[in-house]
Amino acid sequence: MLEKELKDRYEEASILSIALGGNHYLDAWTLGYQLGYSAAEQDTPSDQSVLFVGEGVTLGYDGIGREIDVFGGPGTADAGIYELDEISLASSLTEDEEWSYRFDVTRDLNDLGYPGTVEFGAKARVREKTADADETLYDGFGDDVTLADGFASAIDDYDLRAPFVGPAISPGAADRFIAANLGSFEIDAEETLIASVGDDYTVNEDVYAAYAMTRAELGRLRVIGGLRYERTRFDAEGTAIVEGEDGPSLVTFERGRNYGHLLPSLTLRYELADDKLLRFAASRTIARPEIGDVAPIAGIEIEDSDGAVALEAEIGNPELEPYDVINLDAAFEWYFGDVGLFSIGVFYKDIEDFIVRADVADRIDLTPFIGSTAVDDAEVIQPINGDQASVLGAEISFTRRFSGLPAPFDGLLVTANATFSDSEAEIALRDEDIDLPGQSDTVANLILGYEKGPLSMRLSSTFTGERLEELVEPDDPAFDRYQSDHFQIDFAAFYDVTEAVQVQFEVVNINDEPFYANFGRNDRFNSQFEQYGRTFALGVRYEPR
Repeated sequence: MLEKELKDRYEEASILSIALGGNHYLDAWTLGYQLGYSAAEQDTPSDQSVLFVGEGVTLGYDGIGREIDVFGGPGTADAGIYELDEISLASSLTEDEEWSYRFDVTRDLNDLGYPGTVEFGAKARVREKTADADETLYDGFGDDVTLADGFASAIDDYDLRAPFVGPAISPGAADRFIAANLGSFEIDAEETLIASVGDDYTVNEDVYAAYAMTRAELGRLRVIGGLRYERTRFDAEGTAIVEGEDGPSLVTFERGRNYGHLLPSLTLRYELADDKLLRFAASRTIARPEIGDVAPIAGIEIEDSDGAVALEAEIGNPELEPYDVINLDAAFEWYFGDVGLFSIGVFYKDIEDFIVRADVADRIDLTPFIGSTAVDDAEVIQPINGDQASVLGAEISFTRRFSGLPAPFDGLLVTANATFSDSEAEIALRDEDIDLPGQSDTVANLILGYEKGPLSMRLSSTFTGERLEELVEPDDPAFDRYQSDHFQIDFAAFYDVTEAVQVQFEVVNINDEPFYANFGRNDRFNSQFEQYGRTFALGVRYEPR
């Protein structure tokens, strides 16, 4: 089977952020406060997809790696074998609103004969995120409709090594067909219901924190110690879709959690000389799951092919624990010239409850998705917590700005940094260790810049090594999905027309680097290929002085 799908989507995003605060100085005391509000909205009023399916085609490939030679048997390029299978018309709205409150008190201890400060305060963050989607799926179009019925369009310039793919879907022909015949299409009521409520949710995440810290200057040694307590209240509401004898039914469900963490930290800074210093830091930190991971969503697809029922689903996990991390860092820094820095450091992280996406179909109750229906094959992808993980690494960084040189070299800036790490992680789904999900062994950046007068420019390149994304088959490492190495070049320029007006120009992905994902390490078997081209942006920023 070979599928051809055309997607046409319009999205509009808006972000509003407001902050009001201040500081009051009362002799040795400083009182600080801030009130913040932010709101983000992503509105997709039109999301259309058209799917044609070619049955009985013969496909194969030759070679392995990032790009492979794909070939098809006789007729795969014939537009007449691709039948219109499904049309989806959808819209969605996601809203994210957050209020934040902060109050700090700082006491300078110099007047008491103790060089340093003591500080304490509290902070609260109250957040609500909602998502609402509406989708209608059509799967009956009267007579059989194929690509050959006026829908075929030549493929213009896809840099793919797959010449057999043949005609594409004409966007204009698809739009005209839908506009002229929408009223006669048959709606797939069951799939429409599942698609329209599966991604709807309301998530509230409130974080309340209190802290105390002190800073002491002991000659060349600076000591900063602190203790922070955070309390998180989380609740989520969604809709479960339960399959029954009479079709799917909807059940509203809620999940709530309340947990706290005590987070100590210690930082030591020692000056070896005026331009050289050592740093050491130890801390405990947490990282809460992304809203999309804990939201009670369920994208479900059930197919019945000649009596064989297959379930494919992607679901959220409101029970996810946050990352719990012990951090140890040590670094040497050397400052030189007007703007020059060389640093080298090592770090170690001990992590509990890391998060990974995995197929959990054999480990969870499928009743909420299929009811009493017998399923021959199931794949349910869900973010879950792992057990223990560790990361050991080193990083090196260099920055130098050149000034006082003859034109045009005066104002040149060079920044280079690289991080090398090794990670191991334990998870109940696997007897042997895995890589820490999302952790690349190598990350490197090189930036060439220019700053002189009103002009500022940056040409940057970034390399990210392969990283584990998903355990597609928990029992088989050969199907672990990795994002491949990625190397990207970007450019940005800023020109200050006046003190208040700035012109900005950006080019993203100059080298047109595609996205690759693979099964197994080292680009073994291609899983996904996406090519985005270059993105250009031109804008004007106005900031009253």
